[in-house]
Amino acid sequence: MKKAEGELTAEERDRLGLWFWMIPGHSDHVDTIKFAVNDKLPEEKRNWVVSMQAHILTPTKLLSDEFVGIGETIDPQSDLGIQRTLCEDYIKANYPKVIMAKSPEEAEKVYEDIIKFCDQNGMPQIEETYDKKYQDNVKRFGTVLKKGRYAK
Repeated sequence: MKKAEGELTAEERDRLGLWFWMIPGHSDHVDTIKFAVNDKLPEEKRNWVVSMQAHILTPTKLLSDEFVGIGETIDPQSDLGIQRTLCEDYIKANYPKVIMAKSPEEAEKVYEDIIKFCDQNGMPQIEETYDKKYQDNVKRFGTVLKKGRYAK
């Protein structure tokens, strides 16, 4: 984080594992940070490849897998969107208790309480809405999932 990526030696890049982030493909949250850091550098220190990714390639990309747009199917300001946020906040507040439980029984009880809370606060309808969009996407794009209910 102290040097621009282009100033690192091959050994430094290998030690930091920077090559690893190229394997899974385009990672939006990583690239957004990378783009912002690159744009803040003086022009002569900017990485040309990163600039092209940020300003030429990424703005024209189109995601086209079965998960596209699922999160946008529920308006955050709608009743269901508010319920989704309530469930997400409850999970964030309580899931650490599952991890830090002193016994498997205690962890299971906390986990079951999370599920019960979410089921009582709209999660079945949220899942139904997401699944409808997912199934529509599978019809359009296909799927890479090959097991369970998603296998075709």
